Amino acid sequence: MTSVRKSVLVSHSAQRIYDLVEKVEDYPHFLPWCNMSEVHNRTDHGMEATVGIGLHGVNQRFTTLNTHKIGKEIKLKLKSGPFSKLSGTWTFTRLRDDACKVELNLDYEFASNLLDKLIAPVFDPIAASLIDAFVARADKLYGS
Repeated sequence: MTSVRKSVLVSHSAQRIYDLVEKVEDYPHFLPWCNMSEVHNRTDHGMEATVGIGLHGVNQRFTTLNTHKIGKEIKLKLKSGPFSKLSGTWTFTRLRDDACKVELNLDYEFASNLLDKLIAPVFDPIAASLIDAFVARADKLYGS
């Protein structure tokens, strides 16, 4: 199983970063590897969403069931896709009105050795750069 553990301090509110991560339908606008996203249902407590990866000839989709603590945490759990395991937690900790700590803990394993050989070279760098992509999006939208 592959694990990603990353945290950064950012000069944006926890709510703003949470909102960017939660708004799955916007991913194709700023994540270059994301070729589609669809929210199947959304409540105040979570959502079911599908995200598509399209990069270097790899085209895969995965669906997660996410639970939310508004402005504080998003937990995701695999529903379907090329993984045998996928789970993760985004945590947004307020430091000041205009600053927070963002943490991502992500664990995943592909469903077969063949999928691991095909998708891991694309997905591993994506997973490792997720926080940076959202911080860059926040900087672009709200200023750095």
